[in-house]
Amino acid sequence: MSVFFKSLLYAAVAGGLCSSIVGKAYEKHVSYLIALLCTALIVSPLLSLIPSFDFSKPEAGGEASADFGVAEALIVRQGAEDAEKAVKEYIFSETGIKPKAVSIQIKSKEEGLVVEKLTVSLHSVTEEKTVKDCLEGLFQDTLTIEVKADA
Repeated sequence: MSVFFKSLLYAAVAGGLCSSIVGKAYEKHVSYLIALLCTALIVSPLLSLIPSFDFSKPEAGGEASADFGVAEALIVRQGAEDAEKAVKEYIFSETGIKPKAVSIQIKSKEEGLVVEKLTVSLHSVTEEKTVKDCLEGLFQDTLTIEVKADA
């Protein structure tokens, strides 16, 4: 309890010194700061009455374990959907052609997830070469690209 009163005394002295050093220009601001500090000192003993909660990370294993095959399948599916949307937007931004559909095949291998095939469906046969050239320039023979049109 003596620490509390010493802290309150130090705050009062610091407030008086700051007010005398700063002068009239910032006197109001310093008094607000010192009032806030004193309020915090007065309220701080009451904070010990609030119960503390233990936020600990659950340990791995046991009942909370997950099937990693299912998790990987969900990640692959969500990644494929996001990639398909990004490829559609890329094709439109580069060529002005809106693809009918984009399909991406992702396989799981030892080194991780690998995109094997990209299939793009278009509305017109005349757009095939433009889209194929655009995608080949982007991926540079790293995967199989198939562009087909419904004519």
